[in-house]
Amino acid sequence: MEKIIDVDNFTELYTEAVKLHNEIMANGNIAANALFEMCRCLKRMRDEGLYTELGFDDFDTYCEEKANIKKRQAYNYIRIYEDLGSGFLQSNAQIGITKLELLTHVPAPDRADFLEKNKPEEISVSELKKRIDELERENGMKGEQLSMLEKDIAERDKTQNDTQEEISDLKNKIAEQEKQLKEKTGKNKAMIDKAVKKAIEKQKDEEKSRISSAVEETRKEYADEIDSYKKKLEQKEASIDSALKKQAELENKLRAAKDNSAAKFRIYFEQINNDLTNLFDAYDMIANIRIKQDYAEKLLALSKMIEENI
Repeated sequence: MEKIIDVDNFTELYTEAVKLHNEIMANGNIAANALFEMCRCLKRMRDEGLYTELGFDDFDTYCEEKANIKKRQAYNYIRIYEDLGSGFLQSNAQIGITKLELLTHVPAPDRADFLEKNKPEEISVSELKKRIDELERENGMKGEQLSMLEKDIAERDKTQNDTQEEISDLKNKIAEQEKQLKEKTGKNKAMIDKAVKKAIEKQKDEEKSRISSAVEETRKEYADEIDSYKKKLEQKEASIDSALKKQAELENKLRAAKDNSAAKFRIYFEQINNDLTNLFDAYDMIANIRIKQDYAEKLLALSKMIEENI
């Protein structure tokens, strides 16, 4: 039976394959490191102007004539180094200069998220470019929205600034008016104080005169009332004196008619007759009809009592 697999031949081929793979990986690492170093060195040559030490007046001429690199390509290397950073470039140099250059078009704030969703080492250059173009379109739309928002904010700021200017102008006008008012007040203060003082003095004099008139009027009213009371008192005293005099005369008459009943009757009758005359005179002067009627009933009762006793 023939051998299907020659073990010796398989071992030699496998060893050769592993060796070749290791060389590829090593050269790949060398190429990646070489790309990083080229970018770094080109940036330093340009920034520090060391090309002049080699006899060149400008960096572009140095690239074309001495480094055998197109100036556009040299600037791409430098831009990759500057935009992506030395750490990123050193870690991802194996994806190639073309993809690295494309990644510089991804804004730094979006780069980490973009790399997480899109693996450059797993997709082609055209696919990477397509996805970056989509991102740029999205950012463009966001940029337009941001621009509109910034415009709206600017308009609001302008409106606010205009309002602030109006408020400031109004404050200045108020301050100016207050200043003018203060100046006028300062000029007229003495005059105003004098006018106020004069008005107060006038009011005091008027109040004093009013109070004096009121006091005098009250004093006169009290004096008139006192005079009235004095007259009434004099009349009362005169009435009392007359009554006492009449009482004394009646007592004298009664003593004289001590044992004469007819004389006593005559004396009392005369007294009552005089009193009745005064009583009826007072009755006629009563104005209140109800009171007058009550007294009329009392007089009738008195008349009836007299009639019953005769």
